[in-house]
Amino acid sequence: MDPGGRAVTSWIRAGGLSDAFRPCDTTVSGAGKRTDLIAAHRAHGVVKPLVTGATRLVFALDDAPTERYGPHVQGAGAHHNPCPGPANGPFVYGHVWVVLGLLAAHPTWGAIALPLLARLYVRQKNLVVGAGQQQVRFVWANVGSFHLCLWAFTMTEAWAWCRGEKALVGHRLASPWDDEPRRPSHADKRRAWRRELPGDEIRAALHPGASEREIRAAAERLLNLAA
Repeated sequence: MDPGGRAVTSWIRAGGLSDAFRPCDTTVSGAGKRTDLIAAHRAHGVVKPLVTGATRLVFALDDAPTERYGPHVQGAGAHHNPCPGPANGPFVYGHVWVVLGLLAAHPTWGAIALPLLARLYVRQKNLVVGAGQQQVRFVWANVGSFHLCLWAFTMTEAWAWCRGEKALVGHRLASPWDDEPRRPSHADKRRAWRRELPGDEIRAALHPGASEREIRAAAERLLNLAA
């Protein structure tokens, strides 16, 4: 989630879709209202092939805080900060999500959690009571954007599942301070997928018979990705 609490706005701006802000925001909010259905499709179409042959399925629950701002954000409160960062703050103000993930056994990297679904955890003392005291804005967009982050994590792991370590950690050769032998992290996989996307764009633009208009359009897409 965006640390400033404006995840959807940040995505739309980065994608150059500011002129279509309303449809994009509506789409994310719509996803927030249908998380159970979408999670079921993700489990069937993306996760199921990764656990084929397993004698049993193992699920796990974990909590993940997201920082929010404002004195009366509905459901928000002070929680233990698992990633205090340089400021070393022991607590973070915001929402806490309880995430359901499927534990899949990778033949080389061991167990990997594939998040599917989340529920907002609200403590009784964090319920705001009183007319005008609640800040209930963009609730479904919050739910939708958090789940999109979860599903993007799972899609990245699925994309990297059958790829070799060399393809995922090749960038470490240019980073002598990095530990090359360690297993690929999720950030490594995400970076490798991001590198492949422009490669696909370039190969598509260079196909035989491409018109000048198609090449120009592909160049603009690559510039937008670089930006």
